[in-house]
Amino acid sequence: MQEKYLPLFDVCYSFDKDDCQKYGLKEITNFYFVEERSENNVYDISYLATYDNRMEEAISIFNYFQENNIKAKAKIFTYPSHPIKELLPKNIEVIHKIIPFGESYQYYLDSKIILDIAHPHQKGLSFRPFEAMGMNKKLITTNKDIINYDFYDPNNIFVIENPFDFSIPETFFKTDYQEINNKIKEKYHIKNWVKKIFSDYEH
Repeated sequence: MQEKYLPLFDVCYSFDKDDCQKYGLKEITNFYFVEERSENNVYDISYLATYDNRMEEAISIFNYFQENNIKAKAKIFTYPSHPIKELLPKNIEVIHKIIPFGESYQYYLDSKIILDIAHPHQKGLSFRPFEAMGMNKKLITTNKDIINYDFYDPNNIFVIENPFDFSIPETFFKTDYQEINNKIKEKYHIKNWVKKIFSDYEH
């Protein structure tokens, strides 16, 4: 957090509750851009990330998928000058080129379930839960705070309490996605996110 820049703005927002409390910011969630559906599921589970301190968790989770014959795919970006030293399961691919937004969106759209591994020092929800909502996809996440959101449904969202010791019920993979109430869903669309920003500023 670059605190020295905060006084330059009339209003400052964050999706992270802890940052809001610490720095006096206004809380706002992330959002989804478009609503879309796809039955062309290439993978059961997909995951995109940059190589960082979540790698051990990712390896453990994808080892679980591999051991349980779950068709999962991860693409981890890192620069060639920073090679990944960990031993990776076959379902994790290392890439050295950043995937454009359109391609990453399609990658998630072609998967039945989206995986979200939260940053260890981040309490707020990343874009993944909201993208999953917009795509009408199930979500597996390590962010325990998601149960406090109005769109949380255990039929659609599985929370991994411990990435190194967990089990996902087979029913989670076999049951259909449960539609979210339209009023709740619309609240997280980007158009309403923008409306909130401007309405707060006007007041």
